[in-house]
Amino acid sequence: MISYFHFFFKFVELNKNEFILWERSANVKIKFIKQAGRLYITNKRIIFSPYIGKNFDIYLKDIENVEIVGRLFKRLKITARGKEYAFLTKGAKNLLLLIKNLMKRANNEK
Repeated sequence: MISYFHFFFKFVELNKNEFILWERSANVKIKFIKQAGRLYITNKRIIFSPYIGKNFDIYLKDIENVEIVGRLFKRLKITARGKEYAFLTKGAKNLLLLIKNLMKRANNEK
């Protein structure tokens, strides 16, 4: 397990052979709850580290659907394990392409 340190004294634990491909500030909305934090995309999962609260992750193999929603503010909507996550961050379209490519790679490794 490798610890990746970022500002606000937050740690992101990385597994063996896992590395960060993309990182940016983001907001997430889960049902009616919104949180600000940091979004990390690794070669194995998506990690959200809120500025206040506990980190959560979504493994690429668990993602059922990923799409862009919204007209004015483009959000990345991820459905995984029956839950919906809407991430608001810059570069949502590029992030969508990255996640879809990583999902293909994860499915080919099974």
